[in-house]
Amino acid sequence: MIGPHRKRRGDRVSLAIPIQVRGTDVKDQAFIDETKTVVLSPQGATIVLRQMLEPDSKVIIRHLATGQEAECRVVGQIGGQSGDYMYGVAILDPTVNLWGIGFPPLAESEKAVGRVLLRCHDCRNPEVIYLDELEVEVFTVNRCISRPCGSCRRTTLWKEEEVLGSPPGAPSGQRTSNERKQARVSSELTACIRQAGFDDDVVITENISRGGLCFNSHRLYHPGSLIQVAVPYSPSGGNIFVPARIVYGVEIQSEGLTKHGAAYVKTAEI
Repeated sequence: MIGPHRKRRGDRVSLAIPIQVRGTDVKDQAFIDETKTVVLSPQGATIVLRQMLEPDSKVIIRHLATGQEAECRVVGQIGGQSGDYMYGVAILDPTVNLWGIGFPPLAESEKAVGRVLLRCHDCRNPEVIYLDELEVEVFTVNRCISRPCGSCRRTTLWKEEEVLGSPPGAPSGQRTSNERKQARVSSELTACIRQAGFDDDVVITENISRGGLCFNSHRLYHPGSLIQVAVPYSPSGGNIFVPARIVYGVEIQSEGLTKHGAAYVKTAEI
């Protein structure tokens, strides 16, 4: 979704927002189509259309709930099936907040244990929220947290943002708890693992930290492979997937599971 000269400014949120897309297809035919986002970020989105589009062509995207519009560039096709085409699009004007969502600076993500999309109960403004160890535990139990709201200028209750539609034994080399750079918190959270070519894998974590997580899965993920992780994860919420790399996998034969350790990676390392 980001061009070669544009620096990533925020997380990618898995959220289906109804939109209208206007533009011209590969046959130079004007079209207007209503669809939904699959993944979105401050810079753009992944969308699905019935039309075939040329890379670098321009489209106008309208947020149907707010009426906000933005001109976007088609970065390219990234998938498709059964007559539908999936595209990455980039918002041309970086000052336009097409989605109406507040995104914190990516630099703050290094302090995050969990990432969620929440909405202020009073002003209804949605924001991507980075959670620390205590906030993750509170949110897991209550599915909401109290935090300051910049619009309300006071502490308010923040709840999950409902999805508007369905988007498409330590091995050698593992560090001991004393050697880890980040403190780990024992916490059974629902997480979701994504890997190219496979269906989403909903798992339970054993522990989490600002640097990564440990989870059990019926699948085997090979050490060194890249995954996308959302934690905490909710099937009905706007989930935020971040890149991670599998560090190890240990088979638990008695339970038919494999215990994995994964470390978050920065975009520049991918």
